[in-house]
Amino acid sequence: MRVMTQETACSQFPACSGCSAIGRPYDEQLAEKLQRVRQLFADAALPEFDSRFITRITPSPDAAGYRNRVKLVPRRVGGDAITDAEDDLVVGAGHIKLGLYRAGSHDVVDIPGCPVQMAGVNEVVEAVREGIDTCSISLYDETTCAGDLRFVTVRQGAATGELLVGFVTLASDFPGGDKLASFVTSRCSGVVGVLQNVNPAQGNVIFGDASRLISGRAYLHEAVCGVRLRLGLTSFFQVNTGVAELAYSALVRGLLLDHRVTFLDLYSGVGAIGLAAAGSVHRVVGIEEVAEAVDFARDAANDNAVSNVEFRTGLVEDRLPELVNELRRMGVNTGRLVVAVNPPRKGLDPKVLSMLRRMGSVRLAYLSCSPPTLIRDLAVFMEKDYRVRQVELFDMFPQTDQVETLVILEKRQRVAIPARPAARKPRKRDTR
Repeated sequence: MRVMTQETACSQFPACSGCSAIGRPYDEQLAEKLQRVRQLFADAALPEFDSRFITRITPSPDAAGYRNRVKLVPRRVGGDAITDAEDDLVVGAGHIKLGLYRAGSHDVVDIPGCPVQMAGVNEVVEAVREGIDTCSISLYDETTCAGDLRFVTVRQGAATGELLVGFVTLASDFPGGDKLASFVTSRCSGVVGVLQNVNPAQGNVIFGDASRLISGRAYLHEAVCGVRLRLGLTSFFQVNTGVAELAYSALVRGLLLDHRVTFLDLYSGVGAIGLAAAGSVHRVVGIEEVAEAVDFARDAANDNAVSNVEFRTGLVEDRLPELVNELRRMGVNTGRLVVAVNPPRKGLDPKVLSMLRRMGSVRLAYLSCSPPTLIRDLAVFMEKDYRVRQVELFDMFPQTDQVETLVILEKRQRVAIPARPAARKPRKRDTR
């Protein structure tokens, strides 16, 4: 793969801090990420591991226009507010910003035509911007805690072009919401669904617990590693589909799977990794906290006619013990058990880390977006039980300082040391 050396420009940098490395040649970004991760491993001094073993980083197929999802803050600036006849709806006036918070503040930086977002995402963002005024949408004000629309989220399937739009509101009542959904759908042909999510809690947490479908369907289709997936409004999926496919493929290869193996997919999300591995193993069991993602994983299994997978809802630390006991009762030994973990940035819960060590699966894949927490957890695995077999870096987030790291661990073989034979007494010499 040819690595692009050109720079990606952005008129909003550095006011928008979402892309901290934008403006630097792409090959320089890759070299810096590789060196930084190698240094972190070197400083950690993990047993039986030489950081010089990390030799390359896989570049993104696209250094710009790759981001398949965005979450933006709408903010009205300038002009005089206009109140409608019912005295409860602030409508058109001033300029609409749709962007991200400036670092260290709640000042919204507008990002029209963001260079790292997919073209379809940018198209929807501009349609929403226009529709807010056209449909008389009230925007949430952090100072007064009044107004309706708090956040806008857009997701696009890289393989399908399908778009899913979400409006996060303060309350379930959303005046003009249906009209805004129709406005955006009429201008963007790829939109397959529009949803409203309700979040009455103050603060920066974007999504609340309740969602309703305004129009279309509640998910879009995506495809990765030959598997057709369903992605919803709140489902976790990597923001760079092209690199996700490269990383998942490397993970499946690195685990050396065969049809005798039981594969545990922990923090399984919408089931992408487990479904990608299903054709190479005896059985897949996934555990995921978000119920919506589990529902979509099960639907994807049906869509792909995959019958040897099971997805369970709950925290990994809560559901893993019962799964381990179940596997023991079934006689699944550690030589036929492999595990993949793709935890959030904070890394593995200590309970999960302890359970995985005790389980002693023959191989374990750890995919992480946070090298420091990854290294922290690796140190525990490598104290006695495991050694690093493979480390690969992937540039999941071009134009930023972030990097995705895949580590394959394998169980150390315990070699029995034979007892020393008893010393033989010397035979007396026959002097006759």
